[in-house]
Amino acid sequence: MIAGILFCASMVAFGQFGLYYWRVAIANTAGQQVSDRLRVAAGISTASVGSRDFRAILSVHDMTPDLRGPLAHTSQFERTTQLLRRSDV
Repeated sequence: MIAGILFCASMVAFGQFGLYYWRVAIANTAGQQVSDRLRVAAGISTASVGSRDFRAILSVHDMTPDLRGPLAHTSQFERTTQLLRRSDV
């Protein structure tokens, strides 16, 4: 019985750690500057990049599937927030 309680408590702590790590990874990705070359390739005409430009940047990323980077965390976050928005409606 005590072993089961310890196991459940450790799984909750592990889940919290994973969630905090995911949030930090997304925050670090959001803090990175977007290069001029990427803005031109994505067709973004403004100097500042916002959430409205995410799909354009993701389309450039989809054209280069061999390149790996922190954008994968961000696209997973985007899918999760869209799923949560659908469930609230």
